Amino acid sequence: MRDILCEVATRYKIHIISGKVAPDYVHIVVSFKPNQTISKIVQQLKGASGHQIFQEFPELRKEFQNGHFWQTGYFASTTNSIPDEIIQKYIDEDDAPKEKTEITEEEIKNIFGGP
Repeated sequence: MRDILCEVATRYKIHIISGKVAPDYVHIVVSFKPNQTISKIVQQLKGASGHQIFQEFPELRKEFQNGHFWQTGYFASTTNSIPDEIIQKYIDEDDAPKEKTEITEEEIKNIFGGP
């Protein structure tokens, strides 16, 4: 999966800064040109990688009968106000599944900054 995402990113001139591929999710920090949009980047990464995965592993089509490898949603955020070290720590320490389902106000401030 990691190699496929890197190939797709290179094809579309998306620079992957860091990331983590887990069994049920992917976190990627990317840098992109101002003329690129987040929605288009996600579409390119998910669409092209899903297509390539089905090409390399056609047996997976049986498990994904809706024809899509990825779920439809995604989360994206800018990171200009968050230090790189905090982002990397989150990626490194994030392990699913989590028992905790609520996030505290303090945790939100630590992640996104604020008063």
